[in-house]
Amino acid sequence: MKHPNTWWPALCLATCAGLPAHAAPAAPSHANLYAAAPSVDIEQPVPGDLLAAAGRIRVAQAVAEDAALAAGDIAVQAPVGQDLRAAAGRLSLATRVGGDAHLAGGNVRLEPGSEIAGGAWIAGGDVQLHGRIGQRAKLYAGHLVLGGEVAGDLQAAADSIELLPSARIQGRLRYASAHEARIADGAVIAGGVERETAPERPQPQAANPAAALAFWLLGLFAVGAVWSLLFPGLAQRAQAQLQSAPGPSLAFGALTLLGVPAAALLLMLTIIGAPLALALIAAYALALLAGFLVVAGTLAERLLQVRGREASPRMRLGAMALALLLLILAGFLPVVGWLVALMALMAGTGALVRQRLHRTPAA
Repeated sequence: MKHPNTWWPALCLATCAGLPAHAAPAAPSHANLYAAAPSVDIEQPVPGDLLAAAGRIRVAQAVAEDAALAAGDIAVQAPVGQDLRAAAGRLSLATRVGGDAHLAGGNVRLEPGSEIAGGAWIAGGDVQLHGRIGQRAKLYAGHLVLGGEVAGDLQAAADSIELLPSARIQGRLRYASAHEARIADGAVIAGGVERETAPERPQPQAANPAAALAFWLLGLFAVGAVWSLLFPGLAQRAQAQLQSAPGPSLAFGALTLLGVPAAALLLMLTIIGAPLALALIAAYALALLAGFLVVAGTLAERLLQVRGREASPRMRLGAMALALLLLILAGFLPVVGWLVALMALMAGTGALVRQRLHRTPAA
C-alpha cells in the first residue's frame, strides 16, 4: 500500500486560507475563532482566542483571550484580554492589550490612548508609539518616534530615534543607532540614557552575472535530474495537469502562494505551532521548487515536440537544460521578468497541488 507524503495534506489545507469570505461569524460561548479571508471584520465579541489571516483585518469587538493576526492591513480597535501577536504591512493599535504584545510590520502605530499592560516587542520600518507600555519594551525600526509612555526600560535599535516632548520613560533608555537620538525638551527619561554605536553595514560586492547565471542553471539542472529520477510519475502527471488545465493550475498556485505563508505565520505566532510552521515552510519551499521544475519540464516537452520524432535520453536532458535557461533568462526581462517568474511558480505549483488533490488510488 502506498503512503502519501505527510506534508501534502498540510500544504493543501493551507491553500484554504485564500478562500473567499468577508465578515467572521459569531463564536459560540467560550470558543476560539479562526478566520481566513480577503477581508475579516470582527463585529461580534470573541469569548476565547482569535486567529485570523487576511488581506485586511479590523477588530471592532473585544477578544477575551489571545489574538494572533496576519494581514496586509490590521486595525485593532477593541480590547484584547491577554496577549496580542500581529504582523502586517500596516498595523494600528487603538485600544488596550491586557498582556504582552509582539508586533511586526512595515508601519506600526500605537495610537494615543492605547495601552499594552505587559511588555512589548515591536519591529517595523516606521514605528510610532503614542500610547502606553506597562512594562519594558524592545523596539527595532528604521525610524522610531516615541510620544507616549514606557513604564519600564526601553531598549531600541533604529536608524533614527526621536522622542517627542510628551515622551515618558520610567526606566532606562538604551539604544543603538548610527545617529544620535533626537530628544525634545520636555521628554522625561527617569533612568538615564545609554547609547551603543551601531555596527557599520558591510557593502555588498557586485556578483559576476555570467557566473551567477551558470550557478543557477547548473543547480536547477542537477535538482531537476534528481526530481525526475526520484518522482518520474509525479513529474509527468503534474506536467500533464498543467497542459490540460493551465487556468485552474494558475488559480490553485495563487491560493498556495498566498495561503501557505499566512498559515505558517499564524502557526508561528501561536508559539505552540512553531514546529509545524517550520515544517510547512520547508514543504512550501520544496513545492515552489518542484513547481518551477514542472514548468521547465512542460516547456522541454514542447521543445521536443517541435522536432517531431522520438527523443533520446540525451535529447531530453538537453531540452530540459534549454528550458531552464529560457525560464531564467525570461526572469531577467525588464518590467515583465518578475511577472514571468511569478506566473511560472504559480502554474507549476498549482498543477502539482491539483495533481495531488485529484489523484486516484492505484488499483
